[in-house]
Amino acid sequence: MVRFLGLRTEQGTTGELENEIFSYLVSQRGILSSMIERCSYLGVRIVSWLTGEKPVLIIGGEPGSGKSLLMGELTLRHNELLRLYPGFCPSLALVSYDRVHYLFLKRLAEMCGANTHDFLPEGETHPEARKLVTRILRDVLLFAICDLPEGTPIILEAPLIGHRGEAVVDELSTGGFPMQVLIVHSPAMQSRVLQQGEQQTRKTSAQELAIRQIHKGLLQQRGITSLSQQMQDSELAESWEQWLGYREGLVLTWNPADDEAGFLYTREALKAKKVSPDPLTPQEVSECTALRIELTLQTLPNVEAFATEVRRYRR
Repeated sequence: MVRFLGLRTEQGTTGELENEIFSYLVSQRGILSSMIERCSYLGVRIVSWLTGEKPVLIIGGEPGSGKSLLMGELTLRHNELLRLYPGFCPSLALVSYDRVHYLFLKRLAEMCGANTHDFLPEGETHPEARKLVTRILRDVLLFAICDLPEGTPIILEAPLIGHRGEAVVDELSTGGFPMQVLIVHSPAMQSRVLQQGEQQTRKTSAQELAIRQIHKGLLQQRGITSLSQQMQDSELAESWEQWLGYREGLVLTWNPADDEAGFLYTREALKAKKVSPDPLTPQEVSECTALRIELTLQTLPNVEAFATEVRRYRR
């Protein structure tokens, strides 16, 4: 399937290269090695993504759970491996729901002459707007799969909750695309984000009200009524396992306090390397996204009325 699979490299056979990559991942500081220590099979899955065996990786879970941190560290590790093994795989393609959501609402505001400095909602976005963003995500992801070089490692990061990308997973599963889904579940990280206001550093990410609304909606959707916070967290993790069902993937339960040094290292390394928390790369993916946004908005019978409805939406 991928050009380099089965070939002999300077480092040896492909199997040896995979073992070397796995060893490299677990030897690095950061949240990824901590997650692999808790679930060694995660390392196997990441290697299969990096080598192009399963080139599409979808990272989901609630806002504030650490999805962007994981995607960022995977970006760092990929770039480091490219330096160690030049040409072992193409450059990454990264698609963030938050970035596409931001660009969609920004363009909607521009088309209607609205304030382009204050167009993101404090709470949840209008559900129809979320569905349109998901449709754009699907088209962009299919572009990345079909039009970028064969074997390009792709990450789509989206909540997969309440019309925020879950339809993309369903369509790819039905289409038989070689993909994996990692659900990041971290009540501790989300609590830290809410308490410290860390989400305020990213203008594209869900704000505190939206995080709380999404969490409440998820509990209702999954029929979780336990009063105990601990029981809610446990039942949510189980519900994500059930949601995965036949899909290939893992639920990654983690707590930054289990490896505070690794957590801080990842966060600071991403800042130092200027790794975007909501990427849209490479340029072809960014251009495709802009085009799909334009085409999607053109299908609306009344853009101004839709924009007004989106602005006034309060859950």
